[in-house]
Order: sequence, then structure tokens, then C-alpha cells
Amino acid sequence: MAMIERTEVERVRTARAQWISKSSAAERVGVADSVLENLVRAGLLETDSHWRSTILKSGPVSTVALERLVPQLEGSLTPDQTVTDTLAFNDLTARRTVDREALVSLYRAIFAGKLRPIGRGERLGLGGFVFPAREVYRYLGTAALSAALTLPQLERATGWKYEVIDHWIREGLLKAESVKMHGRSVRVLLPVHCASSVVMGACFGSGCCGAKQVIRNANKAGHARHSGGRTTEYADWCAQRWTCANGSTGGPD
Repeated sequence: MAMIERTEVERVRTARAQWISKSSAAERVGVADSVLENLVRAGLLETDSHWRSTILKSGPVSTVALERLVPQLEGSLTPDQTVTDTLAFNDLTARRTVDREALVSLYRAIFAGKLRPIGRGERLGLGGFVFPAREVYRYLGTAALSAALTLPQLERATGWKYEVIDHWIREGLLKAESVKMHGRSVRVLLPVHCASSVVMGACFGSGCCGAKQVIRNANKAGHARHSGGRTTEYADWCAQRWTCANGSTGGPD
């Protein structure tokens, strides 16, 4: 009967402890399984798909790089309480965008220090770090984000003509952000842009995002028509979909 020295047993045990399952890795740093997969795709974690071929590994994920992630973001944390529109790291998944390359670029930018967390939510670990939504949108680019709309999407959702929306943007009634989507520039409207310099005056703490003020200004300029109640529908739709700059949602104007 072959005997194994105690030092060899300890060596194997130590080596195996440095490799864990993906579910254990996700739990250890406080993220969803899908977020962990994105970390792997971004090359931020060391993995081994053939880990079962050796006794020295008990899972596909190395804990060495994994355990650096939280301290790394803690070190780049730049608190900013003035930003109210934020997204948690745990929410930066494929549900936010159809552009996986953009998602990978976002993760790399975060851990390269180009996009810094500005706070931490209630969730522990990596998933609780929060980032300015506007900056996240810039990296993701695509308007598939739940809160962002391209001009054609806004046209379909509200019934307003593309030319009218474009005119509002050029007149400063609405503010659009130019982002990259699949290599080309596209204009999108984001929640943080609902309060433009003109719309801001309509908020004054009432809770309305200013959509009705946009309509009024557009009507005065002769660029919107009361057709089938669309003016009211558009204002109500905006109030429901977009969050006002003061963090509240739709209310009386």
C-alpha cells in the first residue's frame, strides 16, 4: 500500500483551495453568475476549462485574481453624492445591452480605473459598487439599455414625428447624447437628460419630469399638434418612463 507524505497532502490541499467553482466565486465577491461570466469574458479572471484533468484544482476559477477585484474597486472609489442616477455593478449584464463587446469594454474600463465607482449600495462585495449611469451609457453605447431611447424608438413609442423630436433636440427642448452603437454614432435620450435647461424649470420640486413643459414649448413654436390626445399621452408616457432629475417620478405639472 502506497503512502503519501503529509507535506504532499498539504501541498495538494493548498493548491486545490486556490481553484473554486463559478458559483462559489460569484458568491465570494457578491455578484450574480452572469456578472462573473462577464468578468471572465473581459479577461479579468483566470480560469481553466480543463481543471478536472488535474487533482490540483477543485474548480475552474482561480481565487488569486478573484480576491483582488473588491480591493481594486475600493481603491478607485471616488464618492460623489451629487449623482443620483446610478447603476450597480451587479446590474451591468447582457440584459442592459445586446452589444457584448461594449459590455466587455465597460468591465475593462472599470478595472483599468477609467470608470470609477462613486459609492456603494446595500449589497456587499463587488456587486454593490455603483457608477454614474450617464458614464455607463457612454461605454455601452447601445440604446438597448432599458432607460435609453434612440430617436426612432421614441418616435414609435409616442407617435411623434422624427422631425419634430429632432427639432426639439436642436432647439434645446430635449437633450440627446451621442453614443457609439456598433461602430457608428447614434443619438439617444437618457433619463439624466430629461431635465434640460428648458425642462428643468418645469420640475420645481413638483415631481414632474417636465415632459408637459416640453409639449407647451413645442406647441408655442408651432411644432406639435393636439391630435387624438397625443400631447397628453406623450407627457404621461414621459412622466412614467423617465425619472426627474430630483429623483421623483411623474406627478402633476
